[in-house]
Amino acid sequence: MFHKTSSGNRIWYQLQGSGMGLLIIHGLGGDLETMVPVSQNIKGNFTKVLVDAPCHGKSDDFGITLEELGSDLISLMENLGFRKFYSVGVSLGSIILEEMMLDHGENMTKNALISPASEIDSIVVNKVASWAASENRVSADVLSESYLADHREEVDAYDRDHPMQPERLYPLIPSLMNFTVRGRHSDSECLLLVAEHDTIFGERMSADLRETFRNSRVILMNSGHAIHRENPLEAARIISEYFGK
Repeated sequence: MFHKTSSGNRIWYQLQGSGMGLLIIHGLGGDLETMVPVSQNIKGNFTKVLVDAPCHGKSDDFGITLEELGSDLISLMENLGFRKFYSVGVSLGSIILEEMMLDHGENMTKNALISPASEIDSIVVNKVASWAASENRVSADVLSESYLADHREEVDAYDRDHPMQPERLYPLIPSLMNFTVRGRHSDSECLLLVAEHDTIFGERMSADLRETFRNSRVILMNSGHAIHRENPLEAARIISEYFGK
């Protein structure tokens, strides 16, 4: 189904289950299908709203600020009958949700951020630039060495599922480059799942995230950046327990 944004562009979404609203957003280069291994294993009575971010999946390609995107996603959830809702985001999805918590925290009940970022710094920019210039094999940067060694078929599948399309992603870049949580504060409740072997965001951003999101809890996971692919069942278990408390 499509949701029309305030600018007239379309965002694609799918619904799973029934119950309380749960917004789920994927990472850079992915789409809503990449979130299924986690989403289908989150326990509880939820209407899961899986979204293709702009310039991804079936959504239109268009430029939008994180603030505008957050407002449009709030409208989507309200149109579905959820004035307050839970959320799960991975990487890019976490960034989108962080901006939403800062701007619309009153609408968000509990939030699980997988591999979250406090800002887009030179390390992140260089990683993304190298992916754009390569043959779309990003797995070596987002999965742990042990997983790369032991799960060859899954690694190949990850690369197939995350094609980097610089020309498609370009409209989002200006907004992402300006993103930071430093000097900002939110009282929204959130769970931060941080990967021990994350060379993109990882533990180096945890201090800023905890300072900004005062009601946060950090769990360190034995994983690379792509926790949702490397440890989806464990991530879903932890999130289910957090939402259930």
